Amino acid sequence: MDKTEIMRQRLSDYIQQEGKTQSQVAKELTVSTATLSLFLSGNYSGDNDEIAKKVAQFLEIGSARKALVQEPGFCMELSNTRKILQLVQITHVSGDILLLYGAAGCGKTTALKHYSSTTNGVIHVEADVTTNSPRSILSMLLEAIAEPVQGATSNMMRVLIHKLSGTRQLIIIAKQPLEKKLTFTHQKLTLAKMRTPL
Repeated sequence: MDKTEIMRQRLSDYIQQEGKTQSQVAKELTVSTATLSLFLSGNYSGDNDEIAKKVAQFLEIGSARKALVQEPGFCMELSNTRKILQLVQITHVSGDILLLYGAAGCGKTTALKHYSSTTNGVIHVEADVTTNSPRSILSMLLEAIAEPVQGATSNMMRVLIHKLSGTRQLIIIAKQPLEKKLTFTHQKLTLAKMRTPL
């Protein structure tokens, strides 16, 4: 396996493990989403070595960041963790909608990642400051179910409804911390979770 193929595989693994979308990673690599998609599929006709270098630097910086900021480990004994998991499971089974919010560091992200990684039928995406519109959220969800991101926002919603109706899948949209000076709608302030149909 050559270096480009190794970087392609490492980046695919990173995207899957971290729950990132190709769109988010493309922005960090400063390439278009189409370029990244073609690179990952092995169909990019441009300078693959240049993209592989960017990927290597991106992954190296990502590893250094992780070493500096250790995520807390999952701890089932914490009352917040148990409560979050219970609420998410009840909502998943009943098909309701749950809006979960709380102070930074209370265990929301860790519990939700655990639930997503240990439960079938869960689509988990993480929003950040770059996902500030309904269209960007729909794009992330379409990427998560391996559907093309194209057309008007209303068409994207119809595709999601068509693909997910009747599947009883749980959709978790987790928000990463944002600066206090930024203002967002109530829907984007916290984690929102819903089951299809939308």
